[in-house]
Amino acid sequence: MTPLNGTRRRWLQVGAAALATPWLARAQSVWPSRPLRWVVPFPPGGTTDFVTRLVATELGKSLGQTVVVENKPGAGTVIGVDNVAKSAPDGYSFVTVANSFCVNQTLLKKLPYDTVHDLRPVALMGLSEHVLATHPGSGLKRVADIVAQAKEGKPLSYASFGQGTSAHLAGEMLKSALGTPDIVHVPYKGQAPALADLLGGQVSMMFGNWPEFRSHVASGKLVAIGMATAKRSLYAPDLPTLA
Repeated sequence: MTPLNGTRRRWLQVGAAALATPWLARAQSVWPSRPLRWVVPFPPGGTTDFVTRLVATELGKSLGQTVVVENKPGAGTVIGVDNVAKSAPDGYSFVTVANSFCVNQTLLKKLPYDTVHDLRPVALMGLSEHVLATHPGSGLKRVADIVAQAKEGKPLSYASFGQGTSAHLAGEMLKSALGTPDIVHVPYKGQAPALADLLGGQVSMMFGNWPEFRSHVASGKLVAIGMATAKRSLYAPDLPTLA
């Protein structure tokens, strides 16, 4: 994946802690001798799912083994990550994680796994810029419109991929910067279901990955208020930034 400029959402492929164990060192000559399992802690259809399946396909060709991708969404990616953290430490289980992997240890009093010791990082997979988009029926076309409607007491909401995800934190940062605390956060189990409700007008706005939002903005189904970047995006040069 080509790195993108500006504020980005990051993916990090991580594997079970046994990646550095003596057992795996002895088995290097035969690994992998069976299919690999790769968990995506989000529903199908989102950016993380797409990137994982793209890389998994090429990885399978390179290794000469099947790479089985499983979707295990929920709890802000905790369910999927925990599934891999508790799997056999044999180097055959992987999970794709995003910002929430680091954030969850600060948001939750107790995680079912140890963020530092139960998993080992393998590789950075991709970066994606966020866009703040609204439903056309919301009347929100500029940041100023968000402030005005909030001051008027109109009900406003924003969707996210789940608690602790980049879309959640971006929404809270926006509320803090604008002084609009009454905007309601509506968490989903991933970007795909959140985007579906944004398109249906069930929520007012959402921060999301530009690749999935681009076609909807172009067709007029969504309004792009701005990119969450310091400079204009090379992939959306006509859109202003939120900086």
